[in-house]
Amino acid sequence: EYDLMIGCRTAEQLKLSLGRAQVGGVEHCEVRGRSLKTGLPASLVISQGEIGHAIVEPLRKIALAVRETLAETPPELAGDIHRRGVILTGGGALLSGMDTMLERDTGLTVRVAEDALDCVVLGALRALNARDDIPDTLYADLTADV
Repeated sequence: EYDLMIGCRTAEQLKLSLGRAQVGGVEHCEVRGRSLKTGLPASLVISQGEIGHAIVEPLRKIALAVRETLAETPPELAGDIHRRGVILTGGGALLSGMDTMLERDTGLTVRVAEDALDCVVLGALRALNARDDIPDTLYADLTADV
């Protein structure tokens, strides 16, 4: 739409600075990249609304995936989730208002993990380091399909 090529890092910075899971906001940001028409460096000013328009469909898909996953959750686990809530991890968790959007959509308490970007890999590392404390049968079940 803008004929401006930007890098992944710039796109991520835009998402985090202007992206909102809720409609609203009037902030603007200058974006620098390379013009697809001329091949030369170029810039433009983009608004929160334009970023919001670009991310609305992916956010809908995330909310749908959360609802579908919760609908397939075994009753015992569903009870735990209802009591304890949901913890968001990864880069999407850092999107402003993501937790509020999912709370509204699911009726559950939703929190952002303290170290959202790294907590999954840190948890996997802890699990690997604790492997001696976990029965071999559990690991056999986990790796059976690998």
